[in-house]
Amino acid sequence: MSSVLVVAVLGTVTVVAVAGVVMGVLRIPPHMMLAAYAFFLPFGSTLKVPVGPPPFNTVSTLLGLAAAFGLLVHLLGTRRSVPELPATVSFWLLFLAWLGLTLLWSVDPAVSLSKLRILASLIGLYTLASLIRFDRRGLRWIELAAVAGAMVVAVQALHLAAAGRLHETASRQSRFTFEEGDPNITAATLLLPFVLALWWAMHARTTARRRGSLALAGTILATIVVTGSRGGLVSAGISVLILVVQSPSLTWRRSAVYGGVFFLSLTLLFISLPAPLTSHLTAKDSTGRADIWKVGLAACPQVCDIGSGWGTFPTVYRKAYYDHLGLKGAGDVDWSAHNTFVSTLIEAGFVGLVLMVLALAILVRRLFDLPAIVRGPPIAAVAGLVTSNMFLSNVNFKYFWFTMIYATLYLTAYRASASSRTTKPSFDMSGFRELPRQ
Repeated sequence: MSSVLVVAVLGTVTVVAVAGVVMGVLRIPPHMMLAAYAFFLPFGSTLKVPVGPPPFNTVSTLLGLAAAFGLLVHLLGTRRSVPELPATVSFWLLFLAWLGLTLLWSVDPAVSLSKLRILASLIGLYTLASLIRFDRRGLRWIELAAVAGAMVVAVQALHLAAAGRLHETASRQSRFTFEEGDPNITAATLLLPFVLALWWAMHARTTARRRGSLALAGTILATIVVTGSRGGLVSAGISVLILVVQSPSLTWRRSAVYGGVFFLSLTLLFISLPAPLTSHLTAKDSTGRADIWKVGLAACPQVCDIGSGWGTFPTVYRKAYYDHLGLKGAGDVDWSAHNTFVSTLIEAGFVGLVLMVLALAILVRRLFDLPAIVRGPPIAAVAGLVTSNMFLSNVNFKYFWFTMIYATLYLTAYRASASSRTTKPSFDMSGFRELPRQ
């Protein structure tokens, strides 16, 4: 690493740390730190600042790091006891520790160390957030910020689509994405805001709120469509289905109306899309993913026991491509796995895969412990996340961990409401609220 790069990294860390400490000392509420992070999350690498090397030179990353320092100062300064570390967080920390151990035998230690630093920062923010005492008001701020950020992205996307300028984005295709972005990642990032807006529409107490929230959900869904991400659309459909199933107060008649509006809107939108985008969305192939999986899994006998090292799937793929020329493959390219579970199996081995599955399973189990009337949003968001990552390998991405943060904070906020002596949990636009006990 050059001296200039070292100075840039140290300078960036110092500035971010000072900003986080200042936020903590000024007692800026934790939910406001995370709300700012949530708002800028959908912008990805679009908003950059010349203060450090990628990926630590984007506004969302710097806000995430500042929030981590701010949360740490908040925890150190609080007089109340710190909540018990959730079991799902414990398994993610074990997962991180195991990945650190795989550095000893990684096929490319430099790549593994680079990827591991990013993952450690994301898991660190997740761990700190899980220790914060949250209530429903703090959660609502985060929800509103996430949807607001998604709407800014949606306005830009739909403007380009209406003007026939989708090809001007970084993908150079008729698919919306941000600079240096991937349309599929853009779609996956919008899943949580879509879930929130649709839940608000399904449980709004007034017609005006219901229509407004439905308009938000429809706009975000339209943006997912113009990304051309089939995995994103499948994930959105799974999320909608879960929201309907997890809404016992929703009548079948209203469910049919929502379903009809959903599919009618998609049909009308498909008709108006550019031909290349429509052709991509209706294609029946896996765009090479299945071929990548076959070649990657062909190397499993050699690496799946203890893993090849975090971030090394492209290296393993290229070697397996030449070792198994009988397989079709997807060319001599440094492909990512395009499936989180396949990449984890190859890079972290069976131990890493089991730890990941257990962490996700424990979180989902805890969410299902919530009353059906309030558990829809986090379960739908996690299900959408897992579904989208059947076509992506993005554990190192911010949107993955923000969804985990949201689901964990949802549990924390609900428990805070349920444990109050003067209140009992119920639901409103934001998922639940506090009502006086009868």
